Amino acid sequence: MSEQLKQQQLYDVSEANTKNLIWVDVYISGTEGSTGVYASRRMTKAQLIAFLNSNLTVTWSAITSKPTTLSGYGLGGGTLNKLAKFTPDGNAIGDSQIIDDGTGIGIGTAIQSGKKVVIAETRNDSVGLLVTNTGSGSTYTQGINGVSTGSSTSDRIGTRGTSSGSTVKNIGVYGESAGNATGKSIGVYGFANLSQVENIAGHFVATASGAGVAYGLQVSDGTESAGKYLKSITSDGKTNWATLAISDVTSLQTSLDAKSTYVPRTWVITSNSGITFGDSYDIITITALATGLIIYNTVSAFAEGYPLMIRIKDNGTARSLTFGSKFRGIGITLPSTTIANKTMYLGMIYNSTDDKWDVLGLNQQA
Repeated sequence: MSEQLKQQQLYDVSEANTKNLIWVDVYISGTEGSTGVYASRRMTKAQLIAFLNSNLTVTWSAITSKPTTLSGYGLGGGTLNKLAKFTPDGNAIGDSQIIDDGTGIGIGTAIQSGKKVVIAETRNDSVGLLVTNTGSGSTYTQGINGVSTGSSTSDRIGTRGTSSGSTVKNIGVYGESAGNATGKSIGVYGFANLSQVENIAGHFVATASGAGVAYGLQVSDGTESAGKYLKSITSDGKTNWATLAISDVTSLQTSLDAKSTYVPRTWVITSNSGITFGDSYDIITITALATGLIIYNTVSAFAEGYPLMIRIKDNGTARSLTFGSKFRGIGITLPSTTIANKTMYLGMIYNSTDDKWDVLGLNQQA
């Protein structure tokens, strides 16, 4: 029997574990299924493959219709212009938060006219866009590089940041550099080199409402404190916070230096029968008065306490002096004549309260 089984390529149970055998049920008669008559046969894997190749028939039938949507294939569905993504179960396709209508892109928000990409974030303590570059380039690595090269007759902006929320802090553009570069670490870099009327590397505007406080620019480098100002310490514009010194204010120092060698503004007259003056002079000098002199009332506006000195000398003959009603002696009597060939000084200041020239001093050459 054993030899016959081997001839029929059948094996007894004792041999089954030593052969690469597969049990196959062959239909013989009756109703196919659980009530039919089958014969069991063992064969090797190679014999089974050869049997299937010679006896298996595959029938193809024409597809009369096909689905027109993803849901027709059992893959889920989506919304017009929204990019697809696998839904949380990982088995179906649904909407992502990215919208692309061919003219613009909206991430977390609707597309806005005139803007190529719009990103919106509504969660607390969140960032709308975070770009990180951790490369090790020998020249530089950039997180965001904003460039505008259009031909607009209005504003051309490479990167613009706007913040209009109602949180504790609203920051349009925030730059932080915390690397250990051997060259430069720059949080925000702005460069303008165009042939326009105005070239602005950085433009910062802050407006406050209610009890809020607006700061156009906040700069911190660890050396700042109350009473300090941002000072340029190098020719290429590097700055730090410093205590103000007079020498730091070039124009003020120049003015103070000029005051230390101050040259009075002088009006020199040989002779005249009448004079009036404005605030363009500190000293009026008459060198050879040849006629009586009237000093008329002034009509210009003078600052309170404005000082003036008048020096008079005749031509060798005493001459009469007449003063307008705005001139009054304080502790002295105004002179009515010169003394022949002698120099006279009249010192006065302007009293804006009374609109008077108060003559405080009269000195005559002996």
